[in-house]
Amino acid sequence: MLEQALQIESNEQERRLLWLAAVERLVSPRTANCIIEIGELTVADRQNMLDGFLSRARASTTADIPSLLDADWDAIVSWTRGFYWAP
Repeated sequence: MLEQALQIESNEQERRLLWLAAVERLVSPRTANCIIEIGELTVADRQNMLDGFLSRARASTTADIPSLLDADWDAIVSWTRGFYWAP
């Protein structure tokens, strides 16, 4: 769904906000509890979830996420982790 959402008519900033909102939904204890009991996960567990998400997104062959976000994967990983204060 994220890949499809990123392909809507929008600018780079809007697509990056959408990307970060999807990541927030996945790894934030205050928004993800309706999906899994993330509040019971450790910081390391949530970081592993983020790393898994980034790995799967990077391996995707259906959307060119770097082009959609106007950044290479190293930059995407860096600012995504930075947004969530993950090393």
